[in-house]
Amino acid sequence: MTLSEKQLKGLKNDLLQLKNRLEKQAEIEDKTFSNTDEVTFSDNHLADNATEYVDKQTHIAESNLNDEQLQEVNDALERMEKGRYGICIDSGKEIAFERLKAIPYAKRTIEAEESHQSRPPANEGENTSRMVNPGEDIADSRDRTLEKIEEEHK
Repeated sequence: MTLSEKQLKGLKNDLLQLKNRLEKQAEIEDKTFSNTDEVTFSDNHLADNATEYVDKQTHIAESNLNDEQLQEVNDALERMEKGRYGICIDSGKEIAFERLKAIPYAKRTIEAEESHQSRPPANEGENTSRMVNPGEDIADSRDRTLEKIEEEHK
């Protein structure tokens, strides 16, 4: 089922509204945190310093998410201009209108997105995360050092 002109127009409007909201949110955040680019630790209680640091890190994380979502929206608008909007970038299948209505910047079908999310990282050999290989034991450097010390004193 190809998207109708009415559906495309509505989705483009949704994307433009989302873009506008994200840009305004970025402006507000930039103004709010522009005076606090560096965490200052002078004359503050340790807890105040920690709170200030956490607030700054939270702002950075939220700003990065906002930027990523804005990029996704811009990419979707570009796909729309090129006539590739609503087509899965992996499978080439049409993305359901319901999915696009829920996530107007979606670039994959649900099936392709699930497959994409379940792929291991590109540099799998270098990853030591338990999230990727939860059953794998990861040696603790403290244990290795203790073992060396025990062997040396035998």
